[in-house]
Amino acid sequence: MKAETIGKRQAKQPDYGEMLSAGSPVYDGGLDSNQWGEFGEAGDDTIIETGSPVARFLLADDNQAVLESYRHIFAGIVNGRTSEARMLKLQTNPSQAKSLTARDDVVDFEWVFCQQGDEAVEVIRASVEEQRPFAAAFIDVRMPPGPDGVWTAERIRAMDPYVHIVMVTAYSDFDPEEIARRVPPADRLLYIQKPFHVVEIRRFVWALSTKWRAEKLSRRMQAKLQSVNEQLTRDILARQQAEQRLAESEEKYRNLVENVRDVIIQISSQGIFQYVSPTIKQLAGYDAEAALGNNVTEYIAEADRPRVAEVIQDAVRSGQSETIEFMLISADGNQFPVEVSALPLIEEGRVVAFQCVLRDITDRKQAEQALQQAYQRDQTILNTSMDGFYIFRLDGSIGDCNAAYCKMLGYSRDELLTMKITDLEAVETPEQTAQHIQQIMQTGSDRFETAYKRKDGGLVHLEVSTTFVELPDGSWFICFARDITKRKQVEEERGLLEQQLFQAQKLESLATLAGGVAHDFNNLLTGIIGMTELALRQIDPDLKAYEYLHKVCEQGRRGAELIASLSAFSRRAVSEQQPIVLRPLVKETVTLLQRTLPETIKVRTNWPDYLPLVNADPTQMQQVIMNLGTNARDAMPNGGELTVGLAKVTLDEQYCRQHADVAPGDYVCLSVCDTGVGMTIEVQKHIFEPFFTTKDTGKGTGLGLAMVYGIVKEHKGHIGVYSKVGKGTEFKVYLPAMDAGLAAEHESENESLVGGPETVLFVEDDVTVLGVGEEMLQSLGYNVLTALNGKAGLEVYHEHQEEIALVVTDMTMPEMGGEGLYDQLLEAKPGVKVLLVSGYSLKEEVSALKAKGLKGFVQKPFNLQVLAVAVRQAIDD
Repeated sequence: MKAETIGKRQAKQPDYGEMLSAGSPVYDGGLDSNQWGEFGEAGDDTIIETGSPVARFLLADDNQAVLESYRHIFAGIVNGRTSEARMLKLQTNPSQAKSLTARDDVVDFEWVFCQQGDEAVEVIRASVEEQRPFAAAFIDVRMPPGPDGVWTAERIRAMDPYVHIVMVTAYSDFDPEEIARRVPPADRLLYIQKPFHVVEIRRFVWALSTKWRAEKLSRRMQAKLQSVNEQLTRDILARQQAEQRLAESEEKYRNLVENVRDVIIQISSQGIFQYVSPTIKQLAGYDAEAALGNNVTEYIAEADRPRVAEVIQDAVRSGQSETIEFMLISADGNQFPVEVSALPLIEEGRVVAFQCVLRDITDRKQAEQALQQAYQRDQTILNTSMDGFYIFRLDGSIGDCNAAYCKMLGYSRDELLTMKITDLEAVETPEQTAQHIQQIMQTGSDRFETAYKRKDGGLVHLEVSTTFVELPDGSWFICFARDITKRKQVEEERGLLEQQLFQAQKLESLATLAGGVAHDFNNLLTGIIGMTELALRQIDPDLKAYEYLHKVCEQGRRGAELIASLSAFSRRAVSEQQPIVLRPLVKETVTLLQRTLPETIKVRTNWPDYLPLVNADPTQMQQVIMNLGTNARDAMPNGGELTVGLAKVTLDEQYCRQHADVAPGDYVCLSVCDTGVGMTIEVQKHIFEPFFTTKDTGKGTGLGLAMVYGIVKEHKGHIGVYSKVGKGTEFKVYLPAMDAGLAAEHESENESLVGGPETVLFVEDDVTVLGVGEEMLQSLGYNVLTALNGKAGLEVYHEHQEEIALVVTDMTMPEMGGEGLYDQLLEAKPGVKVLLVSGYSLKEEVSALKAKGLKGFVQKPFNLQVLAVAVRQAIDD
């Protein structure tokens, strides 16, 4: 890109003979002075203003030869005698281009060459920002490889609406109508066909520069004329308005003085009437002329005269306006209240008179009295209301409130009148309160619930009814608030109880499922354990197979323990509850627990010397302590502190309202507390569900706490958990306390494997269990009869009634279950000895059958030792 600025004296008529094209030699600018004559319509008497703006031209063409032709044409226009060596070379940046000094007979030009359309657009952008616009832009239609000339013209026109655009093309491949549509307006759009004539370009340059200057001057003159016209219009209008206001003011003042109900008076500094308006006649019955020269105190009630005289003296000394109320004596001797506003007239620094407006305020006084009575009545009503009443302004500041509102919040009325509702709001942020206020203004009213902060730091829940009103003294929100704190507490407690009920129902459903699963697994494990033990009795202990079978038996027992956990969770396990003192049992269990804990965990105990008895199964209580202790150990991988405590507590009605499964009364509380990782609220919701665990796969079954939950519920107790992430967890087990008594110590004895020669009827619907049980009993020396269900078992019993010493029956069987079979056997032979076996963890059923004479219960899966002891005891009983 190249920018040049050339100035020349006023040009003469050129020779029209020479032609230039994109492929012809460049023009050398060699025109002498006598070749110039009349130049188009401009003529010799064209006047160029000295110091006029430089006419700038943008020349865009991808052909360097054409650009050189443009340069020589412009050089020739400026000065026909100027040689190539004398031409002024300027810098590329158009903003740094300089023009030759202009004289009265010199036309100034400046041009900028561009070889691409986007380059030309940037030049125009810079000229607009610098406020140095171009007069015209000569743009080639085709400028490969960049954008075409029409695209360039569109963008130039968008930036500078006044620039003239000359489209230059060697062939007509763009429809002129399309160009005119894309580059409006048409009066600023010209066309030149290549090859063009030198004179043609010169005429365009001269005409466009002249038109550009004329338009620029015209716009300047139009702007100046418009500004002058607007100023004259404003001045005339202002004068007319001032004259009109003056006339209106004079008319209003005359009408005001003569017709207003108020009395206009003027008194001297000594209180002498100097002027009284005629309205004194209608107001008080006096003649205005007759009052002149009299002292104002003659018309004032005697009781008010000293006070009025004192006010006049103070106003004379201070020179300040005064307003005073007093009783005026009318012409008929009556008195009525008036208000006088006095404006001092000051001359040479002293008060010489007062201009006053006297107004009858009888109606106002009566209205004020009525309003005061109504206000006192309303205040009495509001202050005796149990609901709170308050009003506040648009900015939230409290304007008034009643005694109930003060009592709700614990503040005095004076304190509340210095506060805003945002100081009290405990639910919404100040931004939300502002939005709420705007919403109430739009709807007119609202009813909502919120909570406010009391002075003592507590919260009061409110139901608020608000109405927005526009009153003479401003915009107000009138509010009535009802204390719903107790209702919210009841709702929260009800929600908590519903949540607890749902949790209990969910756990009850899971317990039912767990009981069913336990039954099926117990049948499987009974077969596995039983057949393995039978095999072990027949294999040499030195064989490798004996070791394998022994491990199978051990795994079966572990599976049985797992199923026992499910049975405990289902709360259908048969427990041997008895009155016991927990302290020795807990002390012994903690000693056992310590052996399983790492040295990094410190154990503390805390219990009193005396505790009430509880009705509990000692074995199950040990399971509770061990499971909670193991859980605490796993929660402290890096060590910590484990505290096991006992305490007597009383759970009141308030606590029981928040926990649906607890009855008020005395309890013995077993607490297990750790300083471990803690649990989130979400985890706490699921910890008592079977198979729920946060441990890694293979490191936990998720049945420990489920078993604890089942045992506690079996004992009619309650378990609570209190945990915080990073702080630790505390479990509290509450067991109902007994009135009095001591627990007898009970030690279990290892029973020897004893059999006998008696005949035993074994009834079982599971073929595998039936076979295993038959072989086990036979291995103990018993004569065994079998049946696949209760109905078949009853038939076998009738056939061998005299020789059968004991009936061992499963509880759940098709056609006739164990309970039905037992009832039928009792009818056939009262005192019949029956031992019940089941994969379910039964409790009520076993207790009921024991009351009828049932000799015992064996929980599946059972091994040979358990079966041998139970059968022998049942027969010998």
